[in-house]
Amino acid sequence: MAKLTCPACEKAMGLLAFSKAPTPWHLKCRYCNAALKLSRLNVACLIASVLFGLVLGAVSFMLFQTTGIALIGMAAFLLGIIVFEWVVFTSLPTLNASLVKKS
Repeated sequence: MAKLTCPACEKAMGLLAFSKAPTPWHLKCRYCNAALKLSRLNVACLIASVLFGLVLGAVSFMLFQTTGIALIGMAAFLLGIIVFEWVVFTSLPTLNASLVKKS
């Protein structure tokens, strides 16, 4: 499987770097602290991300409405985010995404 590497120091980027970033355009290398962004991220991936977020929010809201316990809805929401981060991170090389240094 192809790995995403930092263009500045050529070290492999891990899931933690992507999990810490608020968006794919606000990445930092944990080794050299270079500001990075994803390039060649296609529109289909962006649309899938938005749809996933909407479905996840709706499921969490429905769990809260049916159980009345906010903790169950929040736990489902957090678990969904973790699974989503992992799926997106592992599929980035397949989607032909690459990291570039911000100018």
